[in-house]
Amino acid sequence: MVPSIRAGTVGVGRLGREHVRVLAHLPGVTLSGVYDKNPQKGESEAQPYGVHQAASLEDLIDSCDLITVVTTTRSHFEVARQIVDAGVACFVEKPICATSAEAESLVDLARTRGVPLGVGHIERYNPAYTSFRRDAVTPRFIEAHRLAPFVSRGADVAVVFDLMIHDIDLVLHLVGQEPRDVRAAGAAVVSNDLDLCNARLEFDGAVANLTASRISPTTRRRFRVFSESTYSVLDLREKSLERYRLFGSREDMERAGVEGSTLPLGERGHVVAMEKVAPAGGEMLHDELFDFVKAVASGHPPPVTGEDGLRALRVAEQVHERAHELLRSVRPS
Repeated sequence: MVPSIRAGTVGVGRLGREHVRVLAHLPGVTLSGVYDKNPQKGESEAQPYGVHQAASLEDLIDSCDLITVVTTTRSHFEVARQIVDAGVACFVEKPICATSAEAESLVDLARTRGVPLGVGHIERYNPAYTSFRRDAVTPRFIEAHRLAPFVSRGADVAVVFDLMIHDIDLVLHLVGQEPRDVRAAGAAVVSNDLDLCNARLEFDGAVANLTASRISPTTRRRFRVFSESTYSVLDLREKSLERYRLFGSREDMERAGVEGSTLPLGERGHVVAMEKVAPAGGEMLHDELFDFVKAVASGHPPPVTGEDGLRALRVAEQVHERAHELLRSVRPS
């Protein structure tokens, strides 16, 4: 019989308690315990699953083969470093660390120790995105809007690291390269750092325009991708997908086996076929942690690696710095 993987979670706030719930029910996993800087909070989240708050982070590490880190961004590096240095598989919620220097150090340590290191860029598991990825598409222009009302949770970092980094990761995943030019503008409105930001990322053959705001009256998570002959609209909040495909004629569309409504285009007989997709999918966090556990058990690299998290953080830092450079240049002397 294959031994069960012993798992635990550090940090049992709003998202951390969901990690505990998922780990407690994953096949092939035994929940060993939790650790939170507030012992009473840790114990209250652990008890329903028949486990306890560990006396210390070191005690939790000693009892686990895998630990998820769901603490504040500023503490990610120190917590994850101790876990990785002990040879325990580590999954860190995004962003991987507070700075790319910390992330580089953590990734290097994981590589040296041969320890699996995964990062929680959960939008990779959004059914709209996974459905979109089934078609081979070469992006030429990507536009993303990620808007949300203000909440104090997450406001300890700029909106670039709290919200926009989700879309930065998706763009890097789709394009397969890092940007050769980054431009950005933003403003701090209700907190001490950027609360809204717009960024333009230029790649060889593609451009991405990203907007993030945490002072919006409404919530929106829209991701649009344009290629040579397709246009896709991903509603990441509703987990739905609209796909528009260009054909030379209705006959070409029918030969391709595409169904859906059509729109005439121009005077040359071209048509655009529109398909609405409601992708099936389970709980994103469950799928994300299940895949990480599976990778650890099989010895394969995690689906979202520490290197992926580092790349997204590097670009986020460039966006943040460019936005502040612009603010400094226009600020009255």
